[in-house]
Amino acid sequence: MSHVVADAIADILARKPRVHFICAVNNEEVYRTIFLRSLLHNRYASLTKVIGATSAAQAFNENVVKHPADGITVLVHQDVFLPPYWTDRMEAIFDNTPFGVAGCVGANESGFFAEVYGNRTEYLDFQIEQLPARVDSLDELILVFPSSTPIRLHTELGWHMYGADASAQAKQLGHSALVVRNPVVHCCNRQNYDPSQDTSFVASARKFYALHKTATKTTMAYLDRDGNLRFPEGQFVPAESA
Repeated sequence: MSHVVADAIADILARKPRVHFICAVNNEEVYRTIFLRSLLHNRYASLTKVIGATSAAQAFNENVVKHPADGITVLVHQDVFLPPYWTDRMEAIFDNTPFGVAGCVGANESGFFAEVYGNRTEYLDFQIEQLPARVDSLDELILVFPSSTPIRLHTELGWHMYGADASAQAKQLGHSALVVRNPVVHCCNRQNYDPSQDTSFVASARKFYALHKTATKTTMAYLDRDGNLRFPEGQFVPAESA
């Protein structure tokens, strides 16, 4: 098999970048030393730094509409580091794998799917042989959308469950929520976090259930068909009383 390309490198470098980033920031040092530093080694079309947003939905909804319809919009955490050429690989995935929303960590009834460095030393590779995989929810550390998406995240969810919200909306539109193979590094310093004791997480999960009325497994908990929250360590938070 032979391929005739006049100048493959020149052709790639001549392409106009299509990835547009949205990043909500509340820690300038983390943003600058981790996420912004990683962009030195990635081609991208635009970056919107959002300060003072009251929800991830606000940051996303107000800015995705500014991106060209043929672009790729990436909602990303400030503590995510993108390896070199991540954006180029994302464009290749986008062109060959249709999806409504994509990420690098997700879950469904059969378990977790991931290819990500969970911190500076821990590599998570759950069922990577099955990637890309359709999931019920995506972790919020990075969410990728076609910029033409009609998806608008729900502001009432605050800073939790919006990956599940995006996934649910994608499926309602007849599209997939996918975990794809384009790993990132999540430099998260949070330790001993117990979502069952986080009132903001529980409140967001309950609001998600009120919106979608569906059983959903996330990377943090399982929301059953009755709205109860079940956590991996055995904690149980009952649904709100009618």
